[in-house]
Amino acid sequence: MPSPPAALQRKQYQLFIDRAPEAVFAFLVNGQNHARLCPAEMPEEILSGANAELADGSRLVVRAKRTELALTIERTLIWEVAEYHPPLGYALRQVEGPFKSWIHRRKLTPFTGGTLLADQIEYVLPGNPFVALAAHSFIGANMDKYYQHQQKPAKQTNPPTEEQSKPRNDLERIHQHRHEKGPAVKFMEAPELKEFLHFITQS
Repeated sequence: MPSPPAALQRKQYQLFIDRAPEAVFAFLVNGQNHARLCPAEMPEEILSGANAELADGSRLVVRAKRTELALTIERTLIWEVAEYHPPLGYALRQVEGPFKSWIHRRKLTPFTGGTLLADQIEYVLPGNPFVALAAHSFIGANMDKYYQHQQKPAKQTNPPTEEQSKPRNDLERIHQHRHEKGPAVKFMEAPELKEFLHFITQS
């Protein structure tokens, strides 16, 4: 029989964005952008807090909808900004939701003229160890589905020149070869960032 998962689970996704951290941060903390950036099959609507930018201690009330096996479940979530360090990142901590605990940190690091965006999620599954074991694979797969996207970034208005398309360093070579197996932390496009990339490349 498989062993129950460790109490604290961690996920991390990283992406290089060819924009300054200030521009990326300003877009991410604007609550009005959240709903339309979620995957179509995992819609979320901000019920309270969407008209203001995030700030330390502020809260977002979110309605999340998930459909599995023809069953649609809606749930109201409350997130609180637990850490706020513009323009280098912030964290959202679950106040009300399905997990025993959940915190999502977004870290923005200046890198080769752009931004390395890291989404780091730490969570504790609901229920006793046996319930957590049953939910472990399902929740992990859905979280990966939410954050990962293995297709190319959204099409840019001005295609890069041949010289600009060349990787500038080993990190970008890893990013360009994301179809190959690599370390546990991979450079992938998060689905909620697909439209975000389209937005900032045309701003």
